[in-house]
Amino acid sequence: MAYWNLLAGGTAALEKSRWTSDPDLAHYMARTQRARNQALSTEIENQMKALERARKEMEGLKMLVARPGLPVVYDTNMLNHWQQPGDILWRDVFKAQDEKISLTRLVIPLRVIE
Repeated sequence: MAYWNLLAGGTAALEKSRWTSDPDLAHYMARTQRARNQALSTEIENQMKALERARKEMEGLKMLVARPGLPVVYDTNMLNHWQQPGDILWRDVFKAQDEKISLTRLVIPLRVIE
């Protein structure tokens, strides 16, 4: 996607005629096609690297999800109106709401920490 503007000038000549007896036009068309192929190859490589990074990140997140306990997300609102997360007796909070949870995991998003 990032390279299509670089190749816009050469597409009109390529669309107009695929075969030519003009050596200059043939050279220009071949050079334009090589540039287009290079741009596409580079973009595909970049996207493959991004997908590989995303796959690794997802594997890490899957390991976090597999941990035992109910995840509790501590957001900014809780930080403003409740105590610090380490000072809250989480079992008592869940008991007050008639929840029967034996194990919890506290999740604090980076945005809250910032």
